Amino acid sequence: MAVVAVARRAGLPVLVVDDGSTDGTADVAEAAGASVLRAPHGGKGAAMAAGAALSTADVVVFLDADLTGLQPGHLAALAEPVVAGTADVTVGQVDHQTEAGALALSGQRAMRRMDALRTPGLQRAGYGAEGAMAAHARAAGARVVVVRLEGVFHRTKAQKWGLAGLVAEGRTQADFALQSGVLLPATVLMGGAALVVAVAEASGRRR
Repeated sequence: MAVVAVARRAGLPVLVVDDGSTDGTADVAEAAGASVLRAPHGGKGAAMAAGAALSTADVVVFLDADLTGLQPGHLAALAEPVVAGTADVTVGQVDHQTEAGALALSGQRAMRRMDALRTPGLQRAGYGAEGAMAAHARAAGARVVVVRLEGVFHRTKAQKWGLAGLVAEGRTQADFALQSGVLLPATVLMGGAALVVAVAEASGRRR
């Protein structure tokens, strides 16, 4: 699993939350050096919450497991503003996303672990997990910084699953609009299931 290998090269411990996959994801992730938590069929939000709960780090970086083009420097760019205390949340904008789309729906996010766990309804959010996190950050007045991840690409749900994926994308956008009051452009493209939680230890004060 390329994303795990990149995170390990960056010197970060990695936790993969396997949401009942049948394609050998867990075995491949373990072989690449990740710890694996098997949490079948809870959905994406539940997987992210389970990973954050299991971690003991101050700052966590959530990543989609099927990114391409990811490099260690991208992880540093996401984690460092939160570790340094200059941002509460960072959001990764991959090559096919607008900034508005990234803010609402990017699976690449860094934040303090306890902030992730405080997200209302995260365990029940499914593929609306990023929208729930974005709405929570907005309501809390969090300092959110978008980080451009040059050269990183992620296939959208529509590209992976066809019509069913297109419907899921539309539902995710609608959920975010309802939670945040922000209407997204119809051209926003989204990422897929977040299986990987890369963990960054913070040296600063805990919140």
